[in-house]
Amino acid sequence: MNEVDKYIQSFPEEVQERLTAIRNIILELAPQATERICMRMPTYDLNGKWLVHFA
Repeated sequence: MNEVDKYIQSFPEEVQERLTAIRNIILELAPQATERICMRMPTYDLNGKWLVHFA
């Protein structure tokens, strides 16, 4: 389990479903993006630049 998994699991189930859906869309559209926690929220970097954060 990585940091983003832990972040998502810290929310109620209905919110987890929405966060997981957002995450899946990002990973589908930018499979080469790297995933991490930055500024206390999931962050996706692409080519050394922030692509998106979500909370």
